[in-house]
Amino acid sequence: MVKRFLEAKLKQKFNEGKAIILMGARQVGKTTLLKNIFENENDYIWLNADEQDVINLFENPNFLRLKQFFRNKKFVIIDEAQRIPDVGLKLKLITDEIPSIQLIATGSSSFESANSVNELKSSKKNYFYDNGIRNALIANFTIAENREDIGKLWENFLVSERIKKLNYQQLWKNYWFWRTKEQKESDWLEESDGKLEAFEFKWNAKANLKVPKQFSGAYPESDFKVISQNNCEDFLL
Repeated sequence: MVKRFLEAKLKQKFNEGKAIILMGARQVGKTTLLKNIFENENDYIWLNADEQDVINLFENPNFLRLKQFFRNKKFVIIDEAQRIPDVGLKLKLITDEIPSIQLIATGSSSFESANSVNELKSSKKNYFYDNGIRNALIANFTIAENREDIGKLWENFLVSERIKKLNYQQLWKNYWFWRTKEQKESDWLEESDGKLEAFEFKWNAKANLKVPKQFSGAYPESDFKVISQNNCEDFLL
């Protein structure tokens, strides 16, 4: 049932003029899902970016050469696409320059922007599913107004409830956080249908924040919002 649901959802996105990105850890079934969809199709080409010759193909992309290589196929599938340097930019360029192709890419880690050379390549940020568990572990049940860690509690609350909303409402988004080596960061990023949104979480509704220059420089077309007590309803409900 889940398999049929995912296949139907994916097929709904075909031929909308945008690349389709399947993200997830290795061995969760991304490749199997696509093979099931295309098992009776002939109008596609499958590229495995674990192979060096596929990486070389995209090293200095020439779109006339790529179009000839794709042989007028309607679907181009790039498995493990995160292996390709600057893959996000190259996927966008292919989609823009060869609109007749439905590009589908799978990846086991977030795709990096061409401008992200100063960003951390991998990092972890842990949240609790319930703030009550966090409070129990640190033995602190002080009311919010008297908490020194209220900023962290607020951030944890927003992240956990946002993930629940995305799951319950079946909103398909990639999400992560962003930080540079100089410790410039954004609390929460979401990407859907090629649109990137950045969120900063602040308990103090009067906090005056602007998008970090490094972020706006790397992602000039992204949106930036501050989520506080005054405007959290739309973010969570």
